[in-house]
Amino acid sequence: MLETCNEYITHHVSALPTGVYTVQNNGKTSKVYCVMDIDSGGWTLVSEIWEILAFPKLSPKFFLLR
Repeated sequence: MLETCNEYITHHVSALPTGVYTVQNNGKTSKVYCVMDIDSGGWTLVSEIWEILAFPKLSPKFFLLR
């Protein structure tokens, strides 16, 4: 079992889609959201925050970890 989204990229020759992947870290299996189409892919979404800039418009901010 792979430990990070980045390992999925390095272990596959063909392009992978952005989406939910299963990883194992410290013996625990988890489903994580992997971003595979930005800056060569392999990014794990660790936080998503929405700011209200002008009601009712919302502005997303994403924090990614490779």
